[in-house]
Amino acid sequence: MDSKKYLDNILELYKNSFDIIRNYDFEGNYFSAYGYFNSKAEKYVLVKEVNLWEVNNFEHIFFIELDNLTEEIFKNYEKLLKEKLESHFIRNGNKYPEKNHMTSFLSLVFISSSPINENLIKKIEKFSFEKTYLFSIRGFLTTKVIGVDLKNKKVYYNKPAKDLKEVYEKSF
Repeated sequence: MDSKKYLDNILELYKNSFDIIRNYDFEGNYFSAYGYFNSKAEKYVLVKEVNLWEVNNFEHIFFIELDNLTEEIFKNYEKLLKEKLESHFIRNGNKYPEKNHMTSFLSLVFISSSPINENLIKKIEKFSFEKTYLFSIRGFLTTKVIGVDLKNKKVYYNKPAKDLKEVYEKSF
């Protein structure tokens, strides 16, 4: 299976819950697709103007198609995630996320046409980037990383992405 067909299969599963943009460019960094999800919950008394509480949850998922995922490419996306994606998509360039922010997930999905080497598999599986904002008063961030090896039909993931394993395996 080629990467385009695999990406189509995955996006078909995401399209009912996520807003999907294909061929997404973020500050000169190309992504095959970008997906955005927002969930809002609130409690109010009689009318919406008397709001007791509100919480917002977000997920941003970035799909990267590659002929060969290398350690250098992985490091570059890791740096992009920590230095720009988190700031832009979670905090909107501010010190903290917006009021009522509860959780955010940033996900990177690498779709490699070639096998992923053992060192890189270990880096994917051990990857961790989590943040709390204002002692969790403004919520927290968790990062999910998934590496898809199309050649061997394998999916590698870090701990927070474990719940997505079956979805990505069924898409082969």
